[in-house]
Amino acid sequence: MKLDFKRVMILDGATGTELYKRGLPPTAIPEELNLSYPDIVKDVHASYVDAGAEIITTNSFGGNRIKLKSKGLEGKLYEINRRAAEIAKEASRGMALVAGSIGPLGRMIEPLGDLGFEEAVNIFKEQGQALLDGGVDLFLVETAIDIMEVKAAILALRELPQRKPIICSLTFTEGSLTVTGTSPGIGSVSLSAWKADVIGANCGTDPFIFPEIVKEMASYTETPIIAYPNAGPPDKWDEVPPERFLELAVDIYKSGANIIGGCCGTTPLHISLLARELKGKEVVKRQKKSGIFFTSRSKLLECNGSRTIIIGERINPTGRKILAKELKEGKFEMLKREAIEQELAGADLIDLNVGVPEIDRKGTMRKATLELLKVISAPISFDSDDPIVIESGLRIYPGKPLINSTTAKRRSLEGMLPLTKKYGASIIGLTMDEKGIPETAEERIDIAYKILEEASRYGIPKEDVIIDPLTLPAGSAEATTTLKVIRKLSEDGIKTVLGISNISHGLPSRDILNSAFLAMAISAGLSFAIINPMQRDIVETILASDFLIGRDKRGKRFIELVGPGREEKESKALELNLKDLIIRGETERAYKEAEVLISSVEEPLSLIERYVIPGLEEVGEKYEKKIFFLPQLIASAEAASAVFEVVRKHSPRSESKKGKILMATVEGDLHDLGKKIVGLVLESFGYEVIDLGKDVPAEEVLRKAKEITPDVVGLSCLMTTMLENMKKTVKLIKENLPQVKVMVGGAAVNEGFAISCGADGYGKDPFQAVELARKWIGK
Repeated sequence: MKLDFKRVMILDGATGTELYKRGLPPTAIPEELNLSYPDIVKDVHASYVDAGAEIITTNSFGGNRIKLKSKGLEGKLYEINRRAAEIAKEASRGMALVAGSIGPLGRMIEPLGDLGFEEAVNIFKEQGQALLDGGVDLFLVETAIDIMEVKAAILALRELPQRKPIICSLTFTEGSLTVTGTSPGIGSVSLSAWKADVIGANCGTDPFIFPEIVKEMASYTETPIIAYPNAGPPDKWDEVPPERFLELAVDIYKSGANIIGGCCGTTPLHISLLARELKGKEVVKRQKKSGIFFTSRSKLLECNGSRTIIIGERINPTGRKILAKELKEGKFEMLKREAIEQELAGADLIDLNVGVPEIDRKGTMRKATLELLKVISAPISFDSDDPIVIESGLRIYPGKPLINSTTAKRRSLEGMLPLTKKYGASIIGLTMDEKGIPETAEERIDIAYKILEEASRYGIPKEDVIIDPLTLPAGSAEATTTLKVIRKLSEDGIKTVLGISNISHGLPSRDILNSAFLAMAISAGLSFAIINPMQRDIVETILASDFLIGRDKRGKRFIELVGPGREEKESKALELNLKDLIIRGETERAYKEAEVLISSVEEPLSLIERYVIPGLEEVGEKYEKKIFFLPQLIASAEAASAVFEVVRKHSPRSESKKGKILMATVEGDLHDLGKKIVGLVLESFGYEVIDLGKDVPAEEVLRKAKEITPDVVGLSCLMTTMLENMKKTVKLIKENLPQVKVMVGGAAVNEGFAISCGADGYGKDPFQAVELARKWIGK
């Protein structure tokens, strides 16, 4: 049996809840049951095979080193995962494929967390190898909230000695976004670029958004899609009965899914109805959007000819002494500022060049990439002629980027094209070879097609290659030659890019020449322009040209960005104060500005009320409106923490906190990412946070609460099977310390559950947690 993408295949349903139905205690570790109760695990798998599932998932969701270590089981990692595969294989009886389940690591990868990317790759690799040795037919990387984690898993599994299909599934919450800000469209583009064999979605807070999630994913890819929602919202996993779940599954099928199954709360009965109705049906045909797509963790850039795409060129140390000096010293303050300001000025992609002589360019590119990921959402264009430097950025980038660039030289092609293929990037091809830059348009066009042909040999589609005709200083009809190349390639459906300023090199009135030539190039069909977006006349030339040639329908973009009020917006953008620096997440600048303010005019504690709190409140509003996502939230909280550090340094006797909050993830749950972020934001607002960590028994939470007498206890739970433990902990706290307020939160929790379990409030996100703390503590 093998995957068949021409017809609908059926995946199994929930594993954890089925295990507990068979009499196992809620505190049991699911993965350990592969060793202690293999027959019960096998029975669950067999029940799904009997129900008609064609793919069953191993009982190994939390079988990675990090999660097993927290239970003292890391020494049994290999055995647990191998047995998980073997048990599922036995239960399948040759009637179903076995998918090795690989869940989240439980720690965030840098820069959102403290886990190194290569360490994450190694952790996934060791789990994957054990599952492979146990006989899995494919891998299922599931319930992912951070797309970077999925990339680490894909790279790890691709490096195993035996190639198996990889299915990757993201988890979306309200607004159809992951908690780190990835939309279904972004996920579709990125996961497809990284060559996942199947992509899709599972779990989440609302099963009824799945048809739209699948529809959005399908519009950006030809990759097969999987969807397996829960049987209800977090507090009522069994709210959607099998018959209603089937109706939902039919809608998912109509949206274009290839594989359909169930997640939390679904049972063999749910799956049997799906199998009876949908199994073997012909997959619905899709209509994929055309164009080139670029992504970051939280932004999707569609390049479909509707406007000229701006690549910001300012992060290039050539001829910029201060930037070069900072990079030599390992500092990135100016680099981040340039990136932020270019994005605010309208750059669609940010070019990143760290080409300073006599530095570790590989290490610098890696560090610079991590720094940019904290403060911008625009996709990155990695700029270097050294494949090693390029790969150091590509490897840790959570999206589909651009490579700048390759030439037609054999060495360049052999260095850059394999990286383009491996990391799913697009690439700029310069029309030059071993002989240099040709004088005629015809020769440059020939080189362009040579690059396209070589890219095709590596499996890189034509739409992912952007040709740069290479403008030389004006004279000897150079402008005419370049425009001729652009026009011909545009007619052939090939995207083009130019660094505009070369045309005026060594000539007077450069701005006039650049603007005129740019307008001519856009008229000839130019797709991308590498410019300084801080030069408003150049940006306005692009906007006006797009309007006049009909790219900008009805001048909507032109009027929005060049119309009335533009000067006022630009003026405000230049007036940065400490509050703005906190909002932008510029930690180093916020620290320095706080020092300046305290040394000149401000009382230390006034910084908190005048700048920190208003800044964080604005961040909260942007987070609520889905303008900001987890990376920006963390960056802003870190900047606020830096200001608090300055305040404490200058007023050591005024360190009184607003209140004391004790936090813990409930017993049996090994996830604490969300709790850590809530704690970070609460600390940024001036509260003292004591974090007990994850998998904390109710009795330990009570013991600590009695010891430190907190104002609030905050409890987190991500796993639905551990909600009973949350109820137990809330009950224990309220019975023994009725004066202490209890807030609950986490992916498995909603407001209805918070009320039913006796909690005083529901901390939906970090800023709602702050509002509850303010309400209860009164500060």
